[in-house]
Amino acid sequence: MDWYKIVLEQKQPIHIGYKKYGVLAETRIFIPGQTMWGALTKSYNLTKEENLNENQKLFEQITCFYPSFDGENILEPNFKNGEFHLKDLSEKEFRLLFVDSFTSTAILPETRTVKDESLHEIEFILPKPKKELENTKLWEKITKLGYNNENLKWIGLINIDEKLKDELKNLKIFIGGDSRYGFGLMKIKEIKKKEKELEKWGLNSDRTLNLKEKTLLNFLEFDNNIKFEGRFEILPTFNFMNMKIENAKYVIGVGGKIIKGIDGDKYRLIKGIFYIKRQYI
Repeated sequence: MDWYKIVLEQKQPIHIGYKKYGVLAETRIFIPGQTMWGALTKSYNLTKEENLNENQKLFEQITCFYPSFDGENILEPNFKNGEFHLKDLSEKEFRLLFVDSFTSTAILPETRTVKDESLHEIEFILPKPKKELENTKLWEKITKLGYNNENLKWIGLINIDEKLKDELKNLKIFIGGDSRYGFGLMKIKEIKKKEKELEKWGLNSDRTLNLKEKTLLNFLEFDNNIKFEGRFEILPTFNFMNMKIENAKYVIGVGGKIIKGIDGDKYRLIKGIFYIKRQYI
C-alpha cells in the first residue's frame, strides 16, 4: 500500500453537515476524513454492485480534504487571532464568497398548506465564488491565492493498494448530504503517489503522527497530556450506511497547534482522526 494524493473537482454544490441553528443546517468549509471515507465506500460498492456495508476498511486510512484553487496546493486550516482561516481567507470571507443556502418546506397535499415544523434551510458550498463579488477586494484576494475562474478542487491523501487506485479513476462521488436536491457530485481529477507530501500533512509513512508538523490538518483525539492552541470539539462518528451515530470523541480541531503532545508513534490515522493507541499509555 502507498500514499496517494487525490484531487477532486467539485461539480455541484456540497453540504457537509456541521451545526444546526434553529431551521438552519450549517455546512463545514472542509471535508472531514470520515465524510470522504463514507462517500468513497458507498460509491465504490455501488459501482461493484456490492452491499453498501462491504469494503469498509479499504478507504479508512484517509485524511481530511481541503479546498484548492489550483489543484496542487490546499487552503490550509489555521487560526489567526482566534479566528479559523483557510490559508489567508478567514472563515467569514470564505463563507461570503462560496457559501449560499437553500430553503424548503413540506406541503400537505390535501390542504396545500405548509406542514408544521417542516421549514428548513441548508447551507452549501458553491463550485465557484458568487459572481456578484467579482469586482471586489475579496475577489482580488482569491486571485492572488491562485483562483483562476475554474471549479473548486478538493485535495487529501489516502493510503491504498495500487490496483485499487486504478479502479477509482473514473469513480463519481457524492459528498455530504441532500443529494436529492442536486448536491454533492465530485469527480476524481487526479490520483498521484505523493510520499514527499506526508510531512506537510503531519504523517509518517506508516500513518503515525509526525509531531514536527505543528498545525493539524486532521483531527486529534484529545488527551489530558496534550497542550494545544485551537478549537476543541465533540466529533461524532457516523455509520454512513444507516446514518446513525456510533460514537463521539473529544478532539482537537483541524488548524490547531500542538504545544506539547505524546510521542508520534502512539497515534494512528483513521478516517481523518489521529487516534491515541491506548495500550501504549
